[in-house]
Amino acid sequence: FAVTRVIAEPGVLRVSRGYISAGGKPRTIAATDIASMQPKVGMQVGSTPYYDIEVTLKNGRKQTAGGGIRGKRQVEWLITEMEKALAGKSS
Repeated sequence: FAVTRVIAEPGVLRVSRGYISAGGKPRTIAATDIASMQPKVGMQVGSTPYYDIEVTLKNGRKQTAGGGIRGKRQVEWLITEMEKALAGKSS
């Protein structure tokens, strides 16, 4: 029942986690601190992979910004939309 809420806005990425609802205090990551965002297989059920969005910071640390996404195309689309939002570009 884990829930993750990711909000991408111009210049900042906010990630909050919780159980039943994502009511925890959001972790704020400045866009300038992000080196990359990549899909990463988080788990696999049978032959079906479920992807996480792995955010690599410039200091080398890694954060997960959403997960359990079925389908690599969907997670790649989400990453593209998040990058646009961080840069202040509309879809």
